[in-house]
Amino acid sequence: MRPRLPGFITRDFLRKAAALFFAILIWSSVSSDVRDKEVELRNVPVTVKYDPNVVVLRELPKTVDVSLRGSQRRLEEVSSQDVSIVVQVPSDIHEGVYYHDVGISSKANVKRVPPGVRVIGITPDRLELYIDRLVTKPNVSVKVGFTGALKDGYEVIRAAATPDAVILRGPHRELLDITSVNTEPIPLDDTIVQDFSVSAKLAPILGVRLPEAVRVDLVVGRHSTPRTLHGVRLAVLVDPASGLRVEGPLPEIAVTLRGPKAAMDELNELSVCPFVDLSAITSPGRYRRQVCTWLSRESEAVAESTAPASVEVSLVPAEALPTAPDVAPAGPGTEAQP
Repeated sequence: MRPRLPGFITRDFLRKAAALFFAILIWSSVSSDVRDKEVELRNVPVTVKYDPNVVVLRELPKTVDVSLRGSQRRLEEVSSQDVSIVVQVPSDIHEGVYYHDVGISSKANVKRVPPGVRVIGITPDRLELYIDRLVTKPNVSVKVGFTGALKDGYEVIRAAATPDAVILRGPHRELLDITSVNTEPIPLDDTIVQDFSVSAKLAPILGVRLPEAVRVDLVVGRHSTPRTLHGVRLAVLVDPASGLRVEGPLPEIAVTLRGPKAAMDELNELSVCPFVDLSAITSPGRYRRQVCTWLSRESEAVAESTAPASVEVSLVPAEALPTAPDVAPAGPGTEAQP
C-alpha cells in the first residue's frame, strides 16, 4: 500500500511549491546581506580610452577609491588589480578644449570585478581629464642654424632651406605659439671656401610631429664691406665718326661698391669710372641711359649701385675746326701785309 500525503499538502500543490521557493530565495538573500562585509579599495587605476590620432592625454590617468561588498572570504582575496574601471573620451573634442569632465558609475564604467563581489560605490564619481586635440599647422618657416666659423675673410652670404616651410602636427596648445622651426646646427670650419649643400635635421619639438630633415644650400663668399664714393666724374662714350659731341655739364655720380675691407680702403675717385654708352647714336638729340661702372681688373670690389641710376645726355653736331685764311703769294712790286 503506497503512503499518501496529507490533503493540506497535495491540495493546490504547485502554488504552494512556488511560494516555498520564493520564500527560501528571499531568506537566502537577506541572510547573505546580513553576513556580507564591505571593504574599500584605494587607488584603483582608471583606464582612459581615446583615439590617439585625434586626442592627446596630457596627464597620467588618475585613480579612484572603490567600495565592494561580498563575503569575507572573497573580499580577503581581492586587490585593486582585480577591479577594472574604464572611461571613454569622445573623438569630437573641439580645438582649445583642455579639460574634459567624465562621470563614473558602477554600471557604465566597471568592466571587471571578481565573482561573488559587487561594486557599491566609487569615490570620486567624476574625473577631470587634461586633454588637447591634435591639429595640423601648415607653412611653418624653417630657420637655418650654424656652429663653428669659416676661414678668416669668408662668410655665409645666403643659406636657403628646401622646403623653406613645413607642416607640423601636434597638440593645439603647443602649436599656438610656434612660428618657425630650427635646423640642428650645421658645422662650419676653415676648410670651407666655396658653396655647398647639406641635409640638415630639424630640431625636435616634444609632442610635435615634423619632417625629419630639409636640404640647405649655402652660398659662401669673401667677407665684404660697402663703401660709397661721392662726386665721381661721369664719362660719355661717343663714336668719333658720328660727328656728335656732348652739350652741357654732366652730373657727378655717387658709386656704391662692395668688397674686402682692404680693397675698399685702397679705392678712390680715380679707381672707378661711371659712364654711359652712346657710341651707337648717330643723330643729335637728348638720350637717357643707365649709368654703368668701370673698375680696374685688379680690383676685388664689385659695383652695387650708382646715384643717380640713369642720366640724360644731349648730343649736338660737332663744330668744324677753324681754318687759316687764304694768303696770296708775294710777287715783284708787292709787299706782304703786316
